Amino acid sequence: MILVTGGTGFIGSHLVESLTGKGYNVRCLVRKTSDVSFLKALDVELIYGDIMDVDSLKSAVRDVEIVYHLVGGGNVSSVSRKDYIILRNLNVLGTKNILKACIHHADIQKFILFSSISAIGIIKNVIVNEETRCQPRTPHELAKYESEQVALMFCKKYGIPLLIIRPAQVYGPRDVKSEILKMCKLIKRHMFPVIGSGENVVPLVYVENLVHAAILACERDASSVYIVTDEWRTMNEIVEAFAKELNVRVWGAHVPPFAAKICVGMIEHTCRMLGITPPFNLKRLESITSNRLYDISKAKRELGYAPEVSFEEGIRRTVRWYKQHGYL
Repeated sequence: MILVTGGTGFIGSHLVESLTGKGYNVRCLVRKTSDVSFLKALDVELIYGDIMDVDSLKSAVRDVEIVYHLVGGGNVSSVSRKDYIILRNLNVLGTKNILKACIHHADIQKFILFSSISAIGIIKNVIVNEETRCQPRTPHELAKYESEQVALMFCKKYGIPLLIIRPAQVYGPRDVKSEILKMCKLIKRHMFPVIGSGENVVPLVYVENLVHAAILACERDASSVYIVTDEWRTMNEIVEAFAKELNVRVWGAHVPPFAAKICVGMIEHTCRMLGITPPFNLKRLESITSNRLYDISKAKRELGYAPEVSFEEGIRRTVRWYKQHGYL
């Protein structure tokens, strides 16, 4: 039996769909307020509970051999102490709670934690791998890094094999909350502004490629940390690919970085004064304009991972889904 937390989410729904398609018995931990119509159509077992309630997790992990823990995430534009506490509760305490439930069940053969390259922090112009020293600074980066540390501590103490997956920004069908959809909407209006030259590499991974890596992690005798991305693409290439699939021409100019920093800095400062989370901040600006290079040779070598869906096909499927469901 495989337990998936976060199965109603964007990545989780694809993971559950793929696992059931391969014949695995899947159980999903869901909240009573969650929309489970998609999961019910996949004929999975549903256990109602909450990641913040340890007692509700006991029945979820019973007779489970593999745990995929996807509950987490949060707003990458968070900047305040309050935002950090919210993110820490969701990512760090949530991970601790599910592991507390797991230690009472000897059947657990592997705990697979979905983290993020955010745990590493923003490192520019050098090729980053799993041995690179993490330098998290923002609330989102810190929460992801600390959730990894909690998992490492618990699993080492109680002898639970742990595998951590650090995906790049994930895109694909059913993704309606990330910046990719916002990008598509602007491109459709012919007005996406590229900051700087646009020749910086932006790390992306198509959702089905990430799921492929996650299932390989389940099927291989591996316990480690793995970065998962697709092939390197620049911001210009990403914008051009979406524009081509949308059949539009982008008229947006290249915005000087200093001008963008002034504008975004003013927005962030105003939001801080008002006590609200900014829609965009200087760290996110740094993230999308920096040259960020990630090495996936470890995942290729130890998991047998290779992106199965090409960049062009991933863009095509994503745009098609957005159009079919009225988002574009």
